[in-house]
Amino acid sequence: YFGELLEDELAFLKADLDAHRTTPTIVTTHIPIASNLPFDLLLAHGVTDNHQPPPKNLVCTNGDALMEDAPGHNIRAILSGHLHYQETLDRNGVRLINSGAVCGNYWKGPRYGCPEGFGVVDLGADGSVAFDYRPYGWKA
Repeated sequence: YFGELLEDELAFLKADLDAHRTTPTIVTTHIPIASNLPFDLLLAHGVTDNHQPPPKNLVCTNGDALMEDAPGHNIRAILSGHLHYQETLDRNGVRLINSGAVCGNYWKGPRYGCPEGFGVVDLGADGSVAFDYRPYGWKA
């Protein structure tokens, strides 16, 4: 399999965003639209070619299509979880939050140093988004 935002999904999302331009919005995807993890893994394996594309099963192959529609909309964050790895990126003022997982490395301990846990999203009345990843201390 590979990560991809389908044309009908993008069309639906664009229409919904257009209809609610001023509404603070959070978008969720399973597979993240961007992540540094695939590049970190390539470097860890000695691959230094910075033109190497990330594996198609780790990030959406066309995540930029969503980011192209972000300007002019009030997208506050994009949440994902597929990688079981906690990271927060900022792309043109949009927070991309990839969360760890309750099962960590599939119940075998932390995944890439990210402990077993869960994310808590706090939405402010002003449209702000706070995210806190909470390890829960489970031991494999």
